[in-house]
Amino acid sequence: MMTKRILPLLLFIVITLTTFAQKAESEIRETFDTYFDLIEAQDISGTLDFVYPKLFEHYPKADLQTAFEKLYSDPDVKIEMKNAKVKSVSETMEYQGVQYATLDYSFDMHMKFLNNEGGEEGLQFAALMLKEVYGADNVSFDSKTGVISIHTETTMYAVNDPAYPGWKFLEKKEDMKDVMKKIFPKKVLKKL
Repeated sequence: MMTKRILPLLLFIVITLTTFAQKAESEIRETFDTYFDLIEAQDISGTLDFVYPKLFEHYPKADLQTAFEKLYSDPDVKIEMKNAKVKSVSETMEYQGVQYATLDYSFDMHMKFLNNEGGEEGLQFAALMLKEVYGADNVSFDSKTGVISIHTETTMYAVNDPAYPGWKFLEKKEDMKDVMKKIFPKKVLKKL
């Protein structure tokens, strides 16, 4: 008799949780697509609007804006980022009213050297160095166009903090570990 009442309740809870998880994943994917469209368009201000604002407590937004402007206006190299693909989105976790997830994705970066004083030999050396970082299978060099292409697979945090509108992102990088410890609760970092 008791199971007749509990079973529908359990079924309702499972369906509700599944629907919530699917909605969060869909929102993260859609927000990421918008974010990467801005990256492709080199819309620095728009891109930074999708960065989790707590990062700016450690790296001022104006400094990041200036760094990106210098990168994109470098007279020696033209950089393009394209072909972003979301590979997976983790289950979301909630901690103190904030939702967290991780997002695995890939993209391609193309670097065209415009004033290459080192010639083809210099570009081949640059490609060799990049192969050390990204793996030999992920870096290619086209000697005719002078373009080095890098395929990157990486992970970022997705954060839905009620203090800010919508999902925000932060790259999950080993060299940012100390800053991440200041931004995210220990429990979140441990689980994600």
